[in-house]
Amino acid sequence: MTTLPTPVDFDRVRALLTEHCWSHDVLSLNTWSVTTQDVVYTWTVKNGEILRLTGRWRGVAADAESLRLLQNAILRCNCERVAPKAYLVPLKEEGHYSLAAEVAVLIDSGLTEEQFYGFCENSYTAVMGFLMEVEMRFPNLVTWKESA
Repeated sequence: MTTLPTPVDFDRVRALLTEHCWSHDVLSLNTWSVTTQDVVYTWTVKNGEILRLTGRWRGVAADAESLRLLQNAILRCNCERVAPKAYLVPLKEEGHYSLAAEVAVLIDSGLTEEQFYGFCENSYTAVMGFLMEVEMRFPNLVTWKESA
């Protein structure tokens, strides 16, 4: 069954997060965050035109070698994968970096239910998969303790 495209707005994204039992915080009218042990996921609807999922990893590169490892992981991701787009994130502490990965879709004509759920599932899987791969490849950059 195909549905007609409908706007992607605050209520629709909030309903999706609630339906999946993702505890989330509303950061602004069109921005939500879902915090996990290793990643802060942010869902954003920008001007009714773009829906974006960004995952900001909680690992930290605090020296030149760690930064090089993250840069190589980003280059590999962006060259070998269709999604997500990965990039460095400078942290408040001078010389410390983390990384983020994101996937976005145009929504100016709305999305069908299939498109909406498909985007959400695929983007979450792509971002999470990349960040988990980085975490497994570079355990020395993990800055949190594993929960029991």
